[in-house]
Amino acid sequence: MQARRTITDEGVDDMITDEQVAFYKTNGYLAVENLFTADEIEPLQRVLDEFIERGKKLSESDGVIELEESHTLENPRLRRIIWPDQ
Repeated sequence: MQARRTITDEGVDDMITDEQVAFYKTNGYLAVENLFTADEIEPLQRVLDEFIERGKKLSESDGVIELEESHTLENPRLRRIIWPDQ
């Protein structure tokens, strides 16, 4: 199982294995643990939380946030963020 490598300013880093590439090609996704640090995730989580709070107040999709059909104000269900830059 050979890892694919990438060269960065800091040196050579292991990336994903051939087995992982094959899994991705078969299943269409690959879960990679610890890809980002907590410090890298924190600002993204903060923005996502803001969208979730906004979605909780919606009674229908607003063109920025798409709601699930089962969405209610009591049980908010956000399907996706259509325009994350708005």
